[in-house]
Amino acid sequence: MTDPAPLLLESVELTYPDGGRRLTALDGVSLAVAAGELVAVAGPSGSGKSSLLAVAATLLRPDSGRVVVAGRDTAGLGGRDRARLRREHVGIVFQQANLLASLTAVEQLLAVEHLRGGSVREGRRRAEELLESVGLGADQRHRRPHQLSGGERQRVNIARALYGGPSVLLVDEPTSALDRERGERVMRLLASVTRRHRTATVLVTHDRPLLDHADRVLTMTDGRLGEGS
Repeated sequence: MTDPAPLLLESVELTYPDGGRRLTALDGVSLAVAAGELVAVAGPSGSGKSSLLAVAATLLRPDSGRVVVAGRDTAGLGGRDRARLRREHVGIVFQQANLLASLTAVEQLLAVEHLRGGSVREGRRRAEELLESVGLGADQRHRRPHQLSGGERQRVNIARALYGGPSVLLVDEPTSALDRERGERVMRLLASVTRRHRTATVLVTHDRPLLDHADRVLTMTDGRLGEGS
């Protein structure tokens, strides 16, 4: 028997109010992502990619359909339980790193530990290990954001998302602010950490040349998810 997918969406519908009518953002979307699998979702702006990530992250509740994260059906969860599920099982890599200007790379991760109510002293070793695993050396780990390149800041962003040991990793346009070479490095890194940490990773992008690093490529068109690039 195969293990259940850490991320499962079944027949998800999501609409937004628009004046006197509703616009469809997700139209019958179904998706299962296995542990250790990187799924890339390509499509133009406005096609529903961001809505897909928001629903998968339990930040938006769909109009209908099922969203199952780490084996838990999210339909009946209240706001507090959904927040706890995100904190324990979902890592999000934002398009912009949004690092705190006054904190070093290590301290960015320790801030997550503080918010989780854990011991910062005990968390330092994990923070150091994660930053090393994404290719940041001892010197870089103690620099502040303005002292890091764009690619290095994105690596901190990835390490921060992995800090809680998530089952699901959701990645929003990670290469949009990077040149081609740095973008390639970040994509290779995401493929590597997906396998190493056994996350179910969904990455949305409009940058089609980078899709070769994904295990599967899906296309979002007018809220519908289909195979192919």
